[in-house]
Amino acid sequence: PSYTIANPATATPNTFSLTPASSATPASFTVTAAYGDSTCSQTGAVCTTNFTATTHVQYLMVENDTNIRIYAPPYTGTPITLSGYAGTAGLAGVGAFDTAGNLFVSDNAGHDVSEYAPPYTGSPTSIGAGAVSDPIGVVVAANGTVFVASFTSNAVYAYSPPYSGGTHATISNGVNGPDMLALDANGNLFVSNFRGANVTEYAPPYTGAPIATLGGVSNPLQVAVDAAGDVFVLPVSGS
Repeated sequence: PSYTIANPATATPNTFSLTPASSATPASFTVTAAYGDSTCSQTGAVCTTNFTATTHVQYLMVENDTNIRIYAPPYTGTPITLSGYAGTAGLAGVGAFDTAGNLFVSDNAGHDVSEYAPPYTGSPTSIGAGAVSDPIGVVVAANGTVFVASFTSNAVYAYSPPYSGGTHATISNGVNGPDMLALDANGNLFVSNFRGANVTEYAPPYTGAPIATLGGVSNPLQVAVDAAGDVFVLPVSGS
């Protein structure tokens, strides 16, 4: 079947927003951009293009002390359990998904990040093998860049796809005992510094000094940013 999107935005003529009419959307379909002048005259415009519909399964990830368990909908069956990672069997790390559903786990025993592709039953790929001392928090940007906190190195390492060329950036200015990480909608990186008793914010390309520091947080652990840009910090103790 074909779908028609009338008058796409001039600034982004190749960006279409399509909502399937029902759950029975076919595996492939054609989208036609119907411009007001009917000539597809906008620079870089795509008048007709084919898409393949992909079903995204929303997995539930549960982090435990010794493993990570992944549940598929309806979340009542036996989970997939990850406990070995790319290095050696050891402490379970913190996991994060990218937009393609790949799972990235900080591997404390292997001193790296292990990447698992769906359905997470195969062997992982190592990112930063042996180079990340005491990795804890890991987060993935929309462009696929993987950030991992190295607690004892007082640094956050960034790896860009395809992850085989070493670090893309090292964030160390103002970093002191980093544990958890978060990204906002603008790609700014937030680092909770356990030993520094603060949260530092970095703007792309992440190589300079922090653009903001939230201090007075005793032993901050978890950090999160909502859609409005509000920052939430969970301290181990204090306030």
